Amino acid sequence: MFTFLLVLTFGNYVDLVTFDGDSTTGSYNWKLVNDPVMGGRSNSTWAINKDKKLANWVGDCNIVPSLKAPGFCNAETTSPFTTTFNDASGFTHLQIKMRSMVNYYGMKVSFAANTLMPQFKSFKADFNVTSDGTWNIIAIPFNHFSNEWSPATGEPLKKCSEHPEVCPTDKDLKRIETIGFWMEGVEGHFEVDIEYVRAGYAHDRSKVMTSNKAEGNYTCHGEIQQKLKYNISSINWGASESITEAICCDSAYAGFAEPSGLFDQVQLFEGIDKKSETTFYDPVCGIPLFHAPRGRTFDDWKKETEEHGWPSFRPKEAVTENLVMRGNVVYSKCGTRLGDNLPDDKGARYCLDLSCLAGHPIKLGQSYLRNIMSQF
Repeated sequence: MFTFLLVLTFGNYVDLVTFDGDSTTGSYNWKLVNDPVMGGRSNSTWAINKDKKLANWVGDCNIVPSLKAPGFCNAETTSPFTTTFNDASGFTHLQIKMRSMVNYYGMKVSFAANTLMPQFKSFKADFNVTSDGTWNIIAIPFNHFSNEWSPATGEPLKKCSEHPEVCPTDKDLKRIETIGFWMEGVEGHFEVDIEYVRAGYAHDRSKVMTSNKAEGNYTCHGEIQQKLKYNISSINWGASESITEAICCDSAYAGFAEPSGLFDQVQLFEGIDKKSETTFYDPVCGIPLFHAPRGRTFDDWKKETEEHGWPSFRPKEAVTENLVMRGNVVYSKCGTRLGDNLPDDKGARYCLDLSCLAGHPIKLGQSYLRNIMSQF
């Protein structure tokens, strides 16, 4: 029997930046840029304290007179073409441990990969942190980053949720070359300490989110089936929900994923027929969602899934009439949230949660299907 407690999901991460003098993650050189053009007046100081294992960044983002708009301060690692960070592929969130001493609402973080223009074609995202001087872990989904943003404001010109082509792919996360922080687009004083940057999952959800089931904030149009395939029904998310209820249906956990490698722990590939296609069904209404492998070998499909950490499917394997795309998020027509479309150099790649694909086929009347699908 496989049982996951919520806290186990938090233990999986890889450090990208530390300030403790570590020979890998704490050895990067940093450069500081304060409004270099157009008569900008922003200024800041950046200091690394290896004894306290943190970076201290203090400054002011000021109005650029010629633009009559706020400028920016930027602290960024150097040597993008010779530096490679730890492999972040397969993770869902960028985590930052930070404390802020004052209110400031123009914080951004960026990382560059596979580009000849690391400063202006990096992937960038906004974030906020409470300003009470206490340490916080900010978890930013990688699907909130965009590499097409305004050089004047830092805000995205295209959002990842609407334009998958601007999203970071696993190929990008595998080869991060720079990481940077920005105080940008908002006038004001800032003062922060930063302890680390990691790739991981959503941080300590038990403190910030509770089940929405009692409030009716479920996307799924029905109850989860009994005794799901692959022993998924035995896996718990927390004290009150199964992993399928939380990941696939509960709006409180939108954007979160099951633990990487869950398919391996339940021995998915050992239990299915290697010589024929396997059909994956919705865990609520039982409609078919994907047939795999299709258009490739079993070994190719298995290898790609193992590489990314979650079952991965290609367009030829999708039952498209039973799927709905909201930006890069994949839903079934029964309202089940399946995972994300994370394109790579081969095209669309559906990186999905096995817990949302473990249903049994159910023969439903057409009137029932029309009813539940009309609700989506």
